[in-house]
Amino acid sequence: HRDLHSFPTRRSSDLLGRPSLEQLLDSAGLLPPIGASATGAALRQADAMLEGLEVVGFYFAASWCTACGPTTTLLAQAYTTLRARGKRIELFLVPQDTDEASLDECRSVMPWPSLALGSGLPAYLGQRYGVSSIPSLVLLSRAGDLISIDGVRLLRRHARAFPWTAMSPPQTPHLHPLCERLLRLGPVDPGQSHDLPKRSEEH
Repeated sequence: HRDLHSFPTRRSSDLLGRPSLEQLLDSAGLLPPIGASATGAALRQADAMLEGLEVVGFYFAASWCTACGPTTTLLAQAYTTLRARGKRIELFLVPQDTDEASLDECRSVMPWPSLALGSGLPAYLGQRYGVSSIPSLVLLSRAGDLISIDGVRLLRRHARAFPWTAMSPPQTPHLHPLCERLLRLGPVDPGQSHDLPKRSEEH
């Protein structure tokens, strides 16, 4: 894995306020997959691409990342298999390259679209989901809820469990139904003294 902490942390002003997936993708621009085997010769608008999907993935990778090549090959196999079975999933490359030639080299073996260069979206997504190394795959529900930041493992080892389940936010402890019983938040009635068992003085 390559460390990302040295990457620029540009942030586009129109990405503030937790935007929708459509807004995120439209803000950066999308590139279609390279090659005749790519799914679709041209990309539609983001809202049309996202229509009907169950899972959306952001794949962080770069041409200079030695670990990305083998991982991309495995992910492409799992992705193609899921799509062939009618599973509604789409991945988007979040490029960590800085020039078009390197980006084209990176995405040449990927059957999914890519974010275009020149926006602050890759840095924003990396910061938002805590991505610190590549390759990394963040999986979201269509509504934008986080499913996993370890999407590589899910696609490679648990593809049969698709579409998985979005992570539920942690429940506030004092609202948990067992909290009152466990912590006794209310006053406790000790009862009458004569109801308490007498301690034996004999040993």
